[in-house]
Formats: sequence, structure tokens, C-alpha cells
Amino acid sequence: MKRSIWIIPALVIVTDLLVRSEWFIHYKPAQLIHYLISVCTTTSGLILAQLLIERAKGRTILYNSSLVLVSVYLVITVVASVSFFSINGFLPNYYTLEYFRTEPKSAMVLLRDSIHWVEVIVLVFSAGLLFFGLRKLTRLSSNVNSIRFLLLSACVFLSSFTYLTIRHKKYDQCYTMDTNFNAAFVRHLLELRKERKFEGRGLSFRHPVKLDHQQQTKCNVLVILSESLRRQNLEPYGYPKNTSPELKRFIKQFTSDLCVYNNAYTVSSTTMLAVPAMLSGVGPYQSPEIF
Repeated sequence: MKRSIWIIPALVIVTDLLVRSEWFIHYKPAQLIHYLISVCTTTSGLILAQLLIERAKGRTILYNSSLVLVSVYLVITVVASVSFFSINGFLPNYYTLEYFRTEPKSAMVLLRDSIHWVEVIVLVFSAGLLFFGLRKLTRLSSNVNSIRFLLLSACVFLSSFTYLTIRHKKYDQCYTMDTNFNAAFVRHLLELRKERKFEGRGLSFRHPVKLDHQQQTKCNVLVILSESLRRQNLEPYGYPKNTSPELKRFIKQFTSDLCVYNNAYTVSSTTMLAVPAMLSGVGPYQSPEIF
């Protein structure tokens, strides 16, 4: 087997490892296992793509079209994923794609305000570099002519990718960048016509615990709560754009009476669980008896 066929998979996996280098210490064994399966999926998928492109070398239009599709695919799933991660702190997922479908205008506005001409040049340059790199690799003399190896790559890719797509809801962000994007995309396609309903139980109703009477003190507490608003997009936390002028004015006026949390963590990424926890101090992971 020629060594050049491993170059593209190796570059993708190394890039992915560099991006998520700080995540591994937090991974549980099951998450690591699923990540390793995704490495197999990425490797077998990219090898399969190169083998299929090589078999199309005799047909110019099909050959060049395949090179373009694979190059654009890699840019979207790898380069764009890295850019998305650098801005948002997580990889594109099912809900990212759903937002583009349900709120296309808002999504385009966010893209317009987030992507600068430098990023556009990087994306175009990356696509061109990948195109000519793949063209060079696939034009090298190949000794991988065995249909058996091609079928083996296809079986490994299809079986592992199918499994990861089924498990994606639980192990989102634990796959390599391209596999994570593809699993979210396929899952989104399968559920495109399915009506979205919240399937979680949320905070179940509990009978309130009777507490002993405590002496009440006069206090005046104002909680400012915003739905799906990230700290990194607020001026008080160093964001350069004027996104929250009223909040900025309020903070300036009442600086001595404020408590700003610089290392706050949510107990859940679901509003139905996170908001009640913020207002009550009771997390969804705690025993029902505490209610």
C-alpha cells in the first residue's frame, strides 16, 4: 500500500487532536472509545474517497468534479469547524445546522458579522491547496488496485459511521471534526420532517418542603437573565463591539453593588433545567427529595 494515501487522514486527525488537546483530560472511557471509533471512521472515509477518485482518473470531468467535492467537503468539515470552534468554543452540531434551516436570515447576519475577509481568503486558499494536493496524491502511481481493500474501507466506514450517527446525540463533540459534522448532518436529514418536541422530563413537579420560619431581611436583588446569550459577546467581559450599551451603563452606575462572575458554569445546556437551577440553587442532578 502506498504511504501517500495516509497523508490526508493523518493531517485531519492531527489537526483535530490539536484543537481538542485540552478536552482529553475530561473524557470518560466511553467518550475516548467513541473518539477512537471516529478516528477509524475519518481514516477509512478519506482513504475510500481517494481510492474512488483514483479509479476515476480516466474520466476528466468526473475526476476533477470529485476532487472539487472532496476539497470543499474537507474545508467545510475541518477548516470551517476550526474557525467555528475558535469563535464559539464548540464544534458545529445538530442545532447549529437546524439554526441555519429555521433562522436563515439570522444565521447569515451572524456569519456576516463573524467572518472577515481574512477568513474568506483562508477558506478559499485552503480549498485550492487541498484540490491540488489531492490531485498530486491521486496522480501518483498507485499499487492499491485491489477491490478487496476498497470494499474493506467502505465496510469500515459505513459500519462505524452508522453506529456513531445513532450515538451522536449522547456523544456529540466526542468525534473527530469531520465525523461529528457528518453525523449531525445525517441525523438532521433523517429528522428533517419530524416535528421537534422536547423529549426530556425537565424538572419534575415536587411538593415543596416545609421550612422552619426564618427571620426575613430586607434585600433588593436584581437578576439579569438572557436566553442563549454568551459571555464572550458582552462588553462587560471584554467584547469589542457595542452589543450591550444599557448593561454597560448600568454596570458603570452601580459598580460597587455588582458581583461579576468570571468563571461561571451552567448545570445544564437546556433552558428548562438551567434557569430553575439559577433561581432556586437546586440542580437537576440532585436528589428529588431536596425539592
